[in-house]
Formats: sequence, C-alpha cells, structure tokens
Amino acid sequence: PLAHCTFANVLFHQGEVEWAFQLFAEGQGAFPQSIDIPFKLASLAQQFGQPELAKTALLQSSAYGQSVPLQLQYCRLLIRCGDFGQAIASLDKIDTDQYNWRKQIEQLRGELAIQQYDFKTAAVHYQKAIAFHPPTSYERSQLARILLLEGYIEDAHHLLELATEDLENKRS
Repeated sequence: PLAHCTFANVLFHQGEVEWAFQLFAEGQGAFPQSIDIPFKLASLAQQFGQPELAKTALLQSSAYGQSVPLQLQYCRLLIRCGDFGQAIASLDKIDTDQYNWRKQIEQLRGELAIQQYDFKTAAVHYQKAIAFHPPTSYERSQLARILLLEGYIEDAHHLLELATEDLENKRS
C-alpha cells in the first residue's frame, strides 16, 4: 500500500487528480483492509479542496467500521465542512475502550461545542479529555481559552501555566 500511496501522492501534487484517484482505487482493491490508502486519499482530497471525495474515500473503505483513526478523520472532516450534526452522530458511533481514542473523541466533542459557541459544553469535554492520562498542553490550552471567554481569567492563567510546563517538559 505504501508504494500506491507514494506514487498517487506525487500524481496529486502534479495535478493528475483522476490518475491519482484511480491508483488509490487500485491500491484499495488490492489491499482492502489497509487504512493507509483511504487515510492518505482523504488527506490529499481535503488539501486540494475536495471534501466530498475525502468523505467517499473514508466511508467506502472496508476498514472504516473497524478503524478508529479513519472514523476520527471522518469526524474531523465533517467539522471542517460545518456538518456538526453528522459529526456528533459519527462520534457517537465510535466504539472504543482505548484511552487515547476516547481522549481524541472528547477533544473533537469540545471542538464541536466551540464551533457552536457552546462554551460550557466545550469545557466539560476538554475536562474529560484532561482526565485521561496524561493530560496534554492542547486540552489545557483549549480549556483555558474557554475560561477566558467565560471571564475566568485566573483559572485560565493557571491552566496556561500548566500547558506551558507541559511543553517545557516535552522539550527537555
């Protein structure tokens, strides 16, 4: 699958979109359980402003139902396209017990709530994401952003300090 993805990527960047898509389709046919091919195709389609192609690539993949990364990418795409209702429904369908995926689901729910100006709900989702170990600077900074919007300056400042410490610890 890697060779198909690499060559198709080159074709996409050269403007040979139809040929690249055909190569991705051949690769998907040869490797139906691959998550790399639909993931790469969807990423490139988004990059070239073709969200419908990206959605199709993800949904038509036979690996979609079993692949949390593909499902999360589909939800991110729906959020970027402003299809919040479908994004929420898709997030609700993801079934996983793995902390990393559950954390990302909560992050996306927080992002969705922010897009809809529902800061209280966003804060709840980012707090849930922080509850998964280890918390990252991303969740803390997003929650701080919400607290700032809600007028909780000191709490936001504290979270931003923690987020900064997280980043400094990663660098050392």
